[in-house]
Amino acid sequence: MIKDKLSPRMEDYLETISFIEEKKEVARVGEIADALGVKSSSVNVMLKILSGKGLLVYEKYGYIKLTKAGREIAEKIKERHHFLNKFLVKYLGISPDIAAIDACGLEHSLSKETFVQFKKFVSFLEEDKDHQNINIHKEIEEYSNKK
Repeated sequence: MIKDKLSPRMEDYLETISFIEEKKEVARVGEIADALGVKSSSVNVMLKILSGKGLLVYEKYGYIKLTKAGREIAEKIKERHHFLNKFLVKYLGISPDIAAIDACGLEHSLSKETFVQFKKFVSFLEEDKDHQNINIHKEIEEYSNKK
């Protein structure tokens, strides 16, 4: 699978291009550079690499568009990011700003197996009648204060 060969930075590019495409249908080098806080020359280098992997269509000085394979990977990355961000905020009480940063790091480093278990755990909490109204963050704090 292509994703296994992608670095976290490559995944960030795909995710960023996907967000830009949602707003504008296509992306440009300058928009990607601004979004990632890098130079246009760095973007061009990465676009060549990702294009070579068949993840986007790119012509120098032209528009950038994800291929079907690139879009599928970007959507999985965005799903992981959204899920992890929600988990950190809702269940651990992490501030949204910190959670966004930490979710970005976690989305690249968690194994597929761990991510699947995270999803099962949250489904258990959200679907089990005994846990639907539990405030885990509050309970953790109360538990920690007892020690």
